[in-house]
Amino acid sequence: MTPQRKILWIGLSIYATSFFLTAVGPSALPIRGYFCAAFALVQPLQSTPLRHGGIYEARRLEYFAVIASGWVNPIFLIATILNSTGLHQRSAKVLKTMVVVMIPFSCVVFHYEHFYPREGYFLWVLGMLLALFADELVQLAPRNVLQPRGRAAEN
Repeated sequence: MTPQRKILWIGLSIYATSFFLTAVGPSALPIRGYFCAAFALVQPLQSTPLRHGGIYEARRLEYFAVIASGWVNPIFLIATILNSTGLHQRSAKVLKTMVVVMIPFSCVVFHYEHFYPREGYFLWVLGMLLALFADELVQLAPRNVLQPRGRAAEN
């Protein structure tokens, strides 16, 4: 397995694990990552800033931040598939950039809802970045770090 694939799978494993950890606080009950992801994806469809008396009335920035936070996961998965298969590389680069730009929108939601990020959130971000930028990370690493142990002595 290539170093890029190893980093990709480590990143995807961290990403998947993050959904089962506490993502935000404070709360009497832990709010897990999978709930945050589902909420951010579905909630904007149920209430809009245009709806009188809705939860986003007079909070348009939070509404758009929730939309961005909800769509970051599907866009990440599409970008990862395109990037790892080598298909549509220009589209993969655009989607990778979109993911990086969309991640901070969750902090806008944290601000409005008086949440703070917890371990699940940080692992979620780390997992996405590792998976998306595995190729770039391999290029940054010194050659002897990525070689199998037996080959380092031969060269």
